[in-house]
Amino acid sequence: GRDRRRYTFTAEVLPSDATQPITYTWEADDQPMMQHSSGLTDTATFMWDTSGLKTIQVMAMNGAGTVSATHEITIELVVSGVQEVSIGGLSEGVTGEEYTFTAAVMPPYAATPVTYTWEADDQTMMQHSSGLTDTVTFMWDTSGLKTIQVTAMNHLSGTATATHEIMIASLPIAVEGVSISGPSEGQPGQDYTFTAEVSPTNATQPITYTWEADGLEPVTHSGGGASDTVTFSWDTEGPVTVRVTAMNVEGSALAMHDITIEAGPPVVAVTGVSISGPTEGQTGETYTFTAEVSPSDASEPVTYVWGAIGQDPVTHEDGGLTDTVTFSWDTEGDKDITVQATNAGGSADASYLITISSGPSTEAGKVYLPLIVRQ
Repeated sequence: GRDRRRYTFTAEVLPSDATQPITYTWEADDQPMMQHSSGLTDTATFMWDTSGLKTIQVMAMNGAGTVSATHEITIELVVSGVQEVSIGGLSEGVTGEEYTFTAAVMPPYAATPVTYTWEADDQTMMQHSSGLTDTVTFMWDTSGLKTIQVTAMNHLSGTATATHEIMIASLPIAVEGVSISGPSEGQPGQDYTFTAEVSPTNATQPITYTWEADGLEPVTHSGGGASDTVTFSWDTEGPVTVRVTAMNVEGSALAMHDITIEAGPPVVAVTGVSISGPTEGQTGETYTFTAEVSPSDASEPVTYVWGAIGQDPVTHEDGGLTDTVTFSWDTEGDKDITVQATNAGGSADASYLITISSGPSTEAGKVYLPLIVRQ
């Protein structure tokens, strides 16, 4: 016989007038035992998936006695080409983890060995010689939808292809540390900004920052990135500690920063400012102007904002009691120059005028005499 085909066998007892019912117990290689209660004859059907010599045995028994018989059948294996292949495996995963996929061919009597050619996004092609199933393991470092393809074929020219998709998400990266940068000294009533930065810088976002400072209400910033800032102000003197907790889905970290608040010297306001410089000039030349604030003990730093006709504004921050600027004009006329000087106590304004005329003629140095024609 051949594999995967059903074969029926018949048992018949003697004598023909044996007392009934008769119990038949059938056993065969690679088959489950069967038991029937019947008459003088009985049948059993078997099918084998494997080749080779198969022995069938039947035992017949009634109340008066028991007899048995055996029969042999040789099963030949009939194989075919690969007709179908399927892939089993997860459809979701994360970066950095290994995932195993299994290919299975049909029909189950496809000839072996089967050659499996595996291909997948961002992976090197692999080829295996295997049986009716085969497995492969992939790992991805990048996120996104990944397609796996397998082609199965055997020597009978049967070929089949299947695909499978898995969505790879980025593996969350925990916040492992956080640091605070900011001033270590300050004065009452002033605003001070502090910056927190997490490590590693590619920690999974969003990150929640919870700020705490002595004598102040906590401040929470949600949905943040790799850094965050907060501004605090204290009305009293003394040492204070600023704390921040940075947390994402995988971990958290805490950092502290100390700042001492002390009253500084009284602020002396800027009450006046003056401008000095040339009052006349020529086009195309560069001229320097100096601003000087009063009183001479005005508190620093001083910010100067310069303006002039036909010029872009110029701002100088963190300056002292004097400041300079240079301007150049391409057109003639009166040019107004302004400056505003500002410190923590106040500000003052001044203006200045310079008259710009044309530069020296390129014909300078030449003398022209009248032309006289004699008769």
